[in-house]
Amino acid sequence: MRLSLFAALSILASAASLDAATAAELLRGRCHMDVCSWFSIEQRDLVASSPAGALFKMSVRTWTSTHPNGTYDKRTRRVGGEAGDEYVFCSKSRPAVVDPGDKPGTWIAAVLVPIGQPAGATEAATARYFAACHGVALNSEADLDRYAQAFGYKADGEGEQLDLKRPEDILKPAEPVRR
Repeated sequence: MRLSLFAALSILASAASLDAATAAELLRGRCHMDVCSWFSIEQRDLVASSPAGALFKMSVRTWTSTHPNGTYDKRTRRVGGEAGDEYVFCSKSRPAVVDPGDKPGTWIAAVLVPIGQPAGATEAATARYFAACHGVALNSEADLDRYAQAFGYKADGEGEQLDLKRPEDILKPAEPVRR
């Protein structure tokens, strides 16, 4: 699926709207099995763009908190705060979060399906994607569907993982080798 230049510019404009206040905000990723993940985007820089979208490199800090008996609304102490680099591909046709692979010099892109996406392991990645690309926090599945529709995502496609030699490979029109 090819996007028009206008659509690509819309994605860039939306992604560029992330302000400094949102960038350092502590956001919740996923709560499951008595543990919540948390993150903040410390820095975000445009790496490259194509008609399909824009690739940003982010410095992300992560934490976890424990919530006995699933009491997620109760504040508890967060531990961690480790910083790491991650890439996000802001795209209506192939939205993705790109992380280092298991082997040095490899990368894995998790292609997301923002509408109708089942909760699960991609929930935290989707929260980071929407924070980085649209400057919004997802606090519930209802937020995900509402924002995904508002930003023009379609309920088509499948989530998948792609092996990449470098993060910029997500920009290529031909699909990278599938995992």
